[in-house]
Amino acid sequence: MKGSFRFRLWHRYAIVSLCAVAVFVVTSSLVQNTFALPLQPHFNHFLSAHPDGDAFDDGNGPTTAAEQQYENRALPQKYISNTQVANAFNAHQSLLQQVTPQEAAARSHWQQFGPVTANVAPQATYTGRATVNSGRTTAIVVANDCTSASCNVWIAAAGGGIWRTSNGLADKPDWAPVSTGLRSNAIGSLILDPSDSTGRTLYAGTGEPDGSSDSEAGVGLFKSTDYGDHWSLIPGSVPAAKERAIGSIAVDPTNAQHIYRNGCCTARSFIGQRRSLLAPRCSTGGAV
Repeated sequence: MKGSFRFRLWHRYAIVSLCAVAVFVVTSSLVQNTFALPLQPHFNHFLSAHPDGDAFDDGNGPTTAAEQQYENRALPQKYISNTQVANAFNAHQSLLQQVTPQEAAARSHWQQFGPVTANVAPQATYTGRATVNSGRTTAIVVANDCTSASCNVWIAAAGGGIWRTSNGLADKPDWAPVSTGLRSNAIGSLILDPSDSTGRTLYAGTGEPDGSSDSEAGVGLFKSTDYGDHWSLIPGSVPAAKERAIGSIAVDPTNAQHIYRNGCCTARSFIGQRRSLLAPRCSTGGAV
């Protein structure tokens, strides 16, 4: 009887151990597959072997030339601060003032070289099929008086500033950049002022809130009163927005001097360290 009892006990332990191993294997498989993997791995070995580049960071330093350049500019900090961004913008503006009209005219004759269409080869996609990509667009605004004859449309890019077209309903709209005065090309949000019936006033929140591996923090909230041709920083917006991203904007319909914004922390796109922020109010006090 003792031998039979010991056999049954050993048999139960064996079953429990096998179940534990099976649970571990299944769990590991699920965790591994939380990242996007190519549907056809044989088309792209790199994407199949590196589903998430950030997960393979060993902490031993930069792995690309661009990352090395970024860290050099950030020293002694780990990321480029809002003060450094402001100083770089001011230095750029100072250099522009030193350029004579003749020099500016000589440098303005550029022709687009391409690519006109961002075709992506199948070897660089997750599906193994060729596609057409664009940069990340964080916001689209359409004028309230949009018609087939005239339709202003604005788009905000994660790293390309703000663009506008006056023929948004055309088969091929004509786009042009309208980012004069913006201190960052990383845009997270864009809205029309609902209290301005002319449609001339827009607000733009800088910083991309999506948390991509190359998302950049913003430098404040900006306003335009000429359809986006020129932008100015809203006083008081920097302390509540620097080294963060403004993901959405709302204007108080009863008082246009009250502006609300919502964003997240994205000092240098630290994925996994983003945190939601309540929407603080920025009272312009009639200054804008």
